[in-house]
Amino acid sequence: MLGLYPSAQAEQERKLELKPVLGVKARVAYVKALRPGESVSYHRAFTATEPERVATLPAGYSDGFPRALAGKGSILVTGRRCSILAITANATVVRLSDAPAAPGDEAVLIRHPGRGSGVGQRCGQVDRKQRVRRGDGDERAAAAGLRLTRISHRK
Repeated sequence: MLGLYPSAQAEQERKLELKPVLGVKARVAYVKALRPGESVSYHRAFTATEPERVATLPAGYSDGFPRALAGKGSILVTGRRCSILAITANATVVRLSDAPAAPGDEAVLIRHPGRGSGVGQRCGQVDRKQRVRRGDGDERAAAAGLRLTRISHRK
């Protein structure tokens, strides 16, 4: 059966074995090198203390990507884990570190836990230590903005 658990409690109880159905991807829109003292996002949400490479993705909280992940969560860019620095209504800025990224490259913003392993399981979430609520299944599905292109896959 395909679906999303409506709550963390339902997911723990697992009365139904559901296969994940929700994922959100975006393409890197812009890559920039920051010098120490340069900042990104509203109110200088992040200021570089050393040289940094950052990428801007054209998806933000209006697309259902939780603002609570800014400064605490991570996503995948070209298959590598990248820290989320800032989330605005229509954009997300991530630290690239050693990820080889260029405009047009794929970024995975939300991947349901249990799909894949390691970093893929935490994609679009905060590290467990941070304990920032990511929302119940119904909330996550309803929050996916109208700007997102829906793609259905059939076997």
